[in-house]
Amino acid sequence: MVADNAASAFGREHVVVVSDDDRIFDAVHGFKCVKTSSDAMTGTDRVAEILGYCSDVIINVQGDEPMIKSGDIISVYESKIKNPDYVINGMARALSNNDKLKTIKVAVAINNDLLYASRSKIPNGSKTQNKQIGIYAFNKEQLELFSSFDMKTPCESCEDIEILRFLEIGVKVKMCDVSATYSVDYPEDIKIVEDLLALRCL
Repeated sequence: MVADNAASAFGREHVVVVSDDDRIFDAVHGFKCVKTSSDAMTGTDRVAEILGYCSDVIINVQGDEPMIKSGDIISVYESKIKNPDYVINGMARALSNNDKLKTIKVAVAINNDLLYASRSKIPNGSKTQNKQIGIYAFNKEQLELFSSFDMKTPCESCEDIEILRFLEIGVKVKMCDVSATYSVDYPEDIKIVEDLLALRCL
């Protein structure tokens, strides 16, 4: 589903499925697949392993985000073109405070620059939180810098949120508004997402 959505945005020939697990490749058909090492610290480190396959602008759509729409992938790409010095990350607004514990919340400046990200609630004087969506855009230089570290940076390690590494190494991150999604973080999420996708098709 994620690969199909990416193909709808930019064409099947521009999509590379990246994993260290052959079961992923068994589940996708008609896409270029590249197996990476099993010791990548994050998904972004994994993408950095295939830089030879990448164009100047790299869009990383995480595999646990089957509800991401092709239009939102294009929006993140367009934001990257407008803000070449930034890494771009998707964000959905007005997340209920009752959302899943694993959900990553983000604090942003007025201009949508990322200030911080956490799995804990971030005080903002509101009853809602902004939610990170698992889609990123970066260029090769930014990705090479990110992957040049042989360990996670302090806040990244504490929060287990890879986007924080960019902030900690001095790379600015701009959040791009996209549609809210329900990601697959737990096995029980699969049925929920399948039902939501079925409703979308009605």
